[in-house]
Amino acid sequence: MVIKEVIFVRFVETLYKDRASHSIKNDYGKTLIIGGSNNYLGAPLISSMFALLSGCGYVAVSVPQCIKSSVLARLNLNVVIEDLADDNSFVVNDNSIKIINKYDSILFGNGIAENKENELFLKTLINNCHNLVIDAGGINLIANNNNLLIREINNKILLTPHIGELNRLLNIKKRSRDSIDYILETKEFAQKYKVNILIKSYNSTLVLADGSIYKSNYSPTPSLARAGSGDALAGYLSGLLAYGLKYFSYQDIIIKGDLLIHTAALNFGLNYSNGLLDALSLAKELKDLIIESQTNYYLAYGSNLNINKMKERCKNSKVVGKSKLNGYKLVCNKYLDLVKEVNSYALIGVYEYQKDDEINLDIYEDYPNLYDKEDIPFILNNRYQIGLIYFMKLHLNVKPTDSYILECKKGYEDFEFEKEALNKAFLGE
Repeated sequence: MVIKEVIFVRFVETLYKDRASHSIKNDYGKTLIIGGSNNYLGAPLISSMFALLSGCGYVAVSVPQCIKSSVLARLNLNVVIEDLADDNSFVVNDNSIKIINKYDSILFGNGIAENKENELFLKTLINNCHNLVIDAGGINLIANNNNLLIREINNKILLTPHIGELNRLLNIKKRSRDSIDYILETKEFAQKYKVNILIKSYNSTLVLADGSIYKSNYSPTPSLARAGSGDALAGYLSGLLAYGLKYFSYQDIIIKGDLLIHTAALNFGLNYSNGLLDALSLAKELKDLIIESQTNYYLAYGSNLNINKMKERCKNSKVVGKSKLNGYKLVCNKYLDLVKEVNSYALIGVYEYQKDDEINLDIYEDYPNLYDKEDIPFILNNRYQIGLIYFMKLHLNVKPTDSYILECKKGYEDFEFEKEALNKAFLGE
């Protein structure tokens, strides 16, 4: 059964914790990482490391023969080797087709040599693999020949370009590092070639083949500005996609996977230094984040800061702390809302809640009609956690009632917040 609405803790519980006692490895999918070359033997090693962290039941790699011994010496003992290559390139034959068809997802392109043989192999993958992730060198091959994406089968293809690769793919020359600035061209390409594209930068934007757009809401993550970060994300997504589609939608898997990687990186930057992050450190932070993610957090910034009123609506809730969201500003549009604004921050109260409370929150926030809900990273006890927050969808252009204003002011007093931002929001400043 596919769950349509995904809250972060539920995502982690389903994929990592709620496993049947009679499970076998095949229940959690098989993913194959195809990549590497003389110059980039670390790429498939990083990708396979993070594919294992996805919870996937069976992870395999295939690399050119020229680096096979070096890769084997460093490869995790849980990872299987597949032979799909000659000395420098991947080879198309009957055996390679059989191997491709064994896997629930395949990642191709990390660290590959960009040559005609690998272009032919990529074309074979596109025409035979039903769940394909293409990264790095694979994207550059497509940039040189978009016709590689023309196919007769109805399969899922995810491209994961960084901004430079995206410029080459779309044949444009933009200097912006904001993924949102590429949406129009990316949407046109995605719809034309029936592919899904995750634009990677200091923020991420997912553009689906049907034109749907999903924007990230986390803070910038400068610690990921290092070679190998993309290999980690691509491997992690390939692993999640190998088995997660039994439980969640395609877009939710990609969005939550991206969110987990970025939040893990945020934690490293917060507690150590953005300039020191490497693949092993990111892997440790990701594992710690998954282990820690057992509590449902709700982030309040309006009337639900009023502790007594919140207790009436959500009887199982309890206050666990307070925090702030950088890059957001408090505004009022009949009800309080948060909007993105650089160099601003919003004060939030943090509650722990139970699953039954979420139903009452949905009713109170008139979800999904008036408010949407999202998962968002926030800092609690000097660690980034991920919490549930509601953002307004509609602009009502109606003044708030006196009773609503008083309720919100009482909430600010409960959490001992300064009321300057609240007063400005009610005054429309």
